[in-house]
Amino acid sequence: MTKIKNLTQRFICSTADLEVFRIGIKKTIEPGLLSKLANQYEVIIVTSGVGPASYYYDIPVLDSVRYETYFIKELIPFRDKNYRTINDRKSRAITGLSIGGHGSLMLSSKHPELFIAAGSMI
Repeated sequence: MTKIKNLTQRFICSTADLEVFRIGIKKTIEPGLLSKLANQYEVIIVTSGVGPASYYYDIPVLDSVRYETYFIKELIPFRDKNYRTINDRKSRAITGLSIGGHGSLMLSSKHPELFIAAGSMI
């Protein structure tokens, strides 16, 4: 029982922790924050939606569900052709939230020649 109590206490936030979290949430919903940070750090952020249950794969039994092909063979080349990018893996990272995190790790693992870094957020 003591081990469980100690483990539980490690996950309980203090009032100070909650205040930091509240301030962080407030800052992340600031209008225009993403554009401001992209300009400040001179990065291009591409967000792309996918359909339900895509998992970022090409589905072999459905020719219309080709998410990996879309990202790797269409989206990246389109972005590099139409925007001022550095067309090199050293200048390209991928990340995602939830299933997008799965997609970013899967795509970067299958195509390490394209990405210098990958991330997954919960």
